Amino acid sequence: MLTKLDSVEAFVDYLIEHNTTTDQFIDLMFTTGNYFRDESDFDYETFCKLRETVCTNLSVKRNEIIYLLPKVKEDFWALMREKTRIYYDYYIIPQLRFPKGIDATIKHKVLYRVAETYSAHWSLEHPGKIAYTPNQEYLLQDRQVVIKLGRFLNKIASDLLTPDQIRDIATMSNIDFNCELRWATTEEDIVWVYENGPESCMGKPASAFESSVHPVAAYDSPDIAIAYVYNTKKDEVISRACCNVNDKQFNRIFGERSTIAPFLYQQGYTENIDALVGCRIKKIADDNDEYIGPYIDADTDYQICRLTNDLDHFIIGDDQPNAGDVVGKCWNSVESSGYISTDNEPGVECESCGVNCPDEDLFYCEECGDRICDGCVGSTDDDAILCSHCLDAHTYEVVDRDGDPLRLWRLPPGAVDVDGDLYVDEEAANDNGWYRCRMCNEWHDEDHLNENDVCADCAETEEEAA
Repeated sequence: MLTKLDSVEAFVDYLIEHNTTTDQFIDLMFTTGNYFRDESDFDYETFCKLRETVCTNLSVKRNEIIYLLPKVKEDFWALMREKTRIYYDYYIIPQLRFPKGIDATIKHKVLYRVAETYSAHWSLEHPGKIAYTPNQEYLLQDRQVVIKLGRFLNKIASDLLTPDQIRDIATMSNIDFNCELRWATTEEDIVWVYENGPESCMGKPASAFESSVHPVAAYDSPDIAIAYVYNTKKDEVISRACCNVNDKQFNRIFGERSTIAPFLYQQGYTENIDALVGCRIKKIADDNDEYIGPYIDADTDYQICRLTNDLDHFIIGDDQPNAGDVVGKCWNSVESSGYISTDNEPGVECESCGVNCPDEDLFYCEECGDRICDGCVGSTDDDAILCSHCLDAHTYEVVDRDGDPLRLWRLPPGAVDVDGDLYVDEEAANDNGWYRCRMCNEWHDEDHLNENDVCADCAETEEEAA
């Protein structure tokens, strides 16, 4: 459950408590300021003064910040609070899916209203429903209205979308109600989740590793549990996160974030890339007395593990071992060895996920040039090597002649845009029911052309001319 922040004092104290940096604060200021800047009651002079004020530690300038924030604009601090929640991923924004035939401009307007105007997000307290802020009064009081997605779209976009379009968008975009949060705490269950869930460097079958057992078997520990979302209808694991059950933190989400994050936040968990530092992992040795362990997501440089006095566990992230302790590093597991390395050579860091691995195992992203590991190579239908960021930002979804979507890095030379959808060529558009009017050359659904391949408007013009 999110902390209620219904005053500027509570908001600023929250930022200080969560160690918000000056740069982060200024970024949030400008993100919010861009939204307000054209409004008459926006005080740009005070906005600039506030920026100058926070060029030191936030806690030092607490009182001045509290004084200036409402002066910029009455609800400036409150909208900045909402941007903060989006910034830290506490808000999971609905990823709307649109049926064919909706103009790209309409799509943009709807998405803007959802994300910007109403701070809409999947409710953390009522999974499957939308929470949104309807007006300034609710914004200042940190109150939200909880409603079904279809009803929400009808309230905010009935001037842009037809009832049938709203129904189709809600049906296509709703969180699957067949999903449930489950926990894996035994070696057998943990290995099963990784072998049957989202892809990652550890999300492979045991046979993919050189070790005698799957590396993630070491997560069988009193300190660690694997949270995962299971779709009972599809019979599959769609997301997972490795959790520190003592501090109620998780380090990284794999798979569909929107399916698992609300569940974890609802149970009081927070996200921290170093969540597992200090946790124990199970000591597993093979016949050659080599220790088996997984790659562990963390910001610590070498992910040191130390064998504890009870000889049953390693401690993650302890870089000050006692004399005689067995010390290793978990980064080497990404080589598919599955062993905790005692080699002091840390390898080269993947610029996408931070994994350390041998230089020869890295790839170059063809778009941005970053060096990335095998687990971060994006998959496109034209065999491009892209990092996950470029896969999302610099690829196209194009429909082929069979009506199947393709993810392409380079747009084919003959590609055509039909009503907001891309097709590999005109023949593909024709195969999917779209044809050009013989007179105006505009695209139309085949049902809206007459037997002479002329649209209604052109046919009417032709008749008038005759």
